[in-house]
Amino acid sequence: TTPADMTSPEEEVERNVLKVPDFWATPPPDVRGAYVIPLPEALPEYQDVKKNFLSSVGYQPQIVSISRVQNEAKYKAYMLELNERKKKSSMSSTVERVLYHGTAPDVVENINQSGFNRSYAGKNATYFGRGMYFAKNARYSAQNTYSPPNWQGNKYIYQARVIVGEYTKGKPGIVEPPPKNPSNAAIRYDSVVNDEEDP
Repeated sequence: TTPADMTSPEEEVERNVLKVPDFWATPPPDVRGAYVIPLPEALPEYQDVKKNFLSSVGYQPQIVSISRVQNEAKYKAYMLELNERKKKSSMSSTVERVLYHGTAPDVVENINQSGFNRSYAGKNATYFGRGMYFAKNARYSAQNTYSPPNWQGNKYIYQARVIVGEYTKGKPGIVEPPPKNPSNAAIRYDSVVNDEEDP
């Protein structure tokens, strides 16, 4: 091994987390930001998403299409944050989860380009605080409250990787997770949930 080939564990991790998945499609040269790829039904990725969605939605809705949202800048920022949370958290098995998020048709493009943004908080529900809401079961995200249909009757629901980190129960009115220790407001929980035992 030459000195040029030697990298520290930290550099190796950073190099890996900043690499986009091999299965991502190459966007056209004129595309900036998010690249939305409609998935063919024969693709295993399509079938996996479909199976997971139908198993948790509780009924058999017609699936119009399934698309992959590729946003390289947001993906890299997410992976760096995920790596940092894993290093700091004592709950490594629950730092990240695959969850669902239903949204209104007019917000879809904003989410694709800018990610899940708390500026949209309060649009549909704020019972556990003002923030972005995700559900482990698609049946919640499929409710009209969270995913109002467009003029054609179609809904938009995301299956997303979410950094939940260390969480506590939320409550109405809060705008950020509470401190882990009331005497130190600088160190806060990463997220809030409806039920700590069964979020």
